[in-house]
Amino acid sequence: MTDPPVRRLARRLAVENTRWRVFLDHIRDASGNEVVDYLVVEPRVRLANAVTGVAVLPVVGDRIVLLATWRHAIEARGYELVKGFIDAGEATPDAALRELAEETGLACAATDLAFVGYVAPEPSTLAGKGALFIAQNCRQERRADEDEIGLGCPQAFDAAAIEALLSSGAIEDAMTQVACLRWLRLSRR
Repeated sequence: MTDPPVRRLARRLAVENTRWRVFLDHIRDASGNEVVDYLVVEPRVRLANAVTGVAVLPVVGDRIVLLATWRHAIEARGYELVKGFIDAGEATPDAALRELAEETGLACAATDLAFVGYVAPEPSTLAGKGALFIAQNCRQERRADEDEIGLGCPQAFDAAAIEALLSSGAIEDAMTQVACLRWLRLSRR
């Protein structure tokens, strides 16, 4: 195994809460370039493969379900798929099914949950990636939880509407863009 091109010389914890730890790292590359206080945001639960969360694109019939979500950090509303953290000891498919139920009230059989890859939403700062799933044959089982700040009501869109949302920039979230493009590709086979 070769040495990494960037070495961490020091790390200090800047702040933490129940879900995140924020570190300030002192790093140096092989050419001697250094950054003091390089920001790294790390979720508390992280699997060995760096997966820290899940993202799920629910499919009901021939339509996908997105949430009109308000994101405080960028002060904007956009359409997003279901996503959330993995809990300690939880497998990624289990986390996907739990998040699906919590955020939309939808459910699907475990056999209808297809893993379609990983997404690293901001690998320069976020120390984690998401496991991406498409949940086929979803059905409404209960009301969505209403305790998550910023999440709007689930809305269903057909392929033409998704293409229009992608083209207009109404979907800015990278994980949602990737999931929608993969779903469009798979649905055309």
